[in-house]
Amino acid sequence: MMRFRSLVAVVLFSVSCSHRPVPATSMVADDLEAYAKGPIFADPSLSGDLEIGQIEAARTESGRLRISIPFHNVSGERLQILCRVTFKDAAGNALPGDVTSDLYVGVPVGLTRKTVTSLKSAAKHYEVQVRRYEQ
Repeated sequence: MMRFRSLVAVVLFSVSCSHRPVPATSMVADDLEAYAKGPIFADPSLSGDLEIGQIEAARTESGRLRISIPFHNVSGERLQILCRVTFKDAAGNALPGDVTSDLYVGVPVGLTRKTVTSLKSAAKHYEVQVRRYEQ
């Protein structure tokens, strides 16, 4: 729990000290290759409203990369965010056709998890972009 809070504090500090998205290291499950991790780019306007917890990564039976992103809404109101996940190969190049379009996520107060699975087993890394949904 202390590790989770430390990670959240680092992410929020990084996001609040910048006028543009700042990468923060994501953590990966022990049973997955150490290189199967990616940065999180969070919109600074979400600082104080949304905390992004430790991302869990695992392989499916077919070898595809599946990540679970915990969003913790601390704003007291329902948040509307857009989340885009880009899966990348071992060299860090985006896999053609393996980028989610902007996924709308309605985040109620409290903790919500969004799970995304790559389309290709060649996915070794990922990148997560989160921004506020504006109508």
